[in-house]
Amino acid sequence: RFVGDLSVELGCVSGSGCVSGSVYYTKDGTSTPSLLSPSVPCGGHVLLVAPGSFLLRAMAACPGRSPSSVREARFSLARRQYDEHPVSPEAFEVLPRVVVKVVEKDLDSIGGYHCE
Repeated sequence: RFVGDLSVELGCVSGSGCVSGSVYYTKDGTSTPSLLSPSVPCGGHVLLVAPGSFLLRAMAACPGRSPSSVREARFSLARRQYDEHPVSPEAFEVLPRVVVKVVEKDLDSIGGYHCE
C-alpha cells in the first residue's frame, strides 16, 4: 500500500538489444494489453492517481520481434491525510479584505517616502 500518487517505471529487459521498444499497458484490472493499448517507451513512466486499487498489466514490444508475455502488478494507493477534504475549485473571498501598499524610497525627491 502506497500513500499518494505513484509514478511506475515500465522497463524492458536489459541486454535484449531492443533500444526502440515500447511498453503497452492497461491499468483497469480487466483488460489485457495489446499493440492498440496506451504505451510508453521502454523506461517510461505511468502515473497512478490516489486513491484507488490498480492492477497494472504490461507487455514489451520491439520492432521486428514478437511481443513479450504479459506481466502484472497490483497497487493500492491511499490519499494523503491532507487531501481528505480538498479545497473547492470555485473562487472564494476572505473577509476582512486587506489592501497591501508598496512603500519605496523616492531617491529623486527630497529623500522622503511615498506609497503607490
